Amino acid sequence: MARLRRELGTVELKPVLMLAADPGEVAQADWDKAKVILNGVQVKVHLFRMRLRSSGVPFVWATMHERMEAFLEGHVRAFEWFSGVSKKVMYDNATT
Repeated sequence: MARLRRELGTVELKPVLMLAADPGEVAQADWDKAKVILNGVQVKVHLFRMRLRSSGVPFVWATMHERMEAFLEGHVRAFEWFSGVSKKVMYDNATT
């Protein structure tokens, strides 16, 4: 890193940890938000997202809230969609 900083000058380099996994080993889950038109009205929805680390295949499901029941239902729907359950699930600062 020090050599690259000297060569590149003022460019700030940040270390990156590349996450790799075997098939079925790890999934990542998180929430996001989006605005959609529902019955002609713009509303904010919460998106439960899960991605398999090995393939990068995403699953996204929209719900009206981020409460525990939606969090758990998101997992059930994702695992059904993936046709299996990963050994581990990683969460990014989940408050649910």
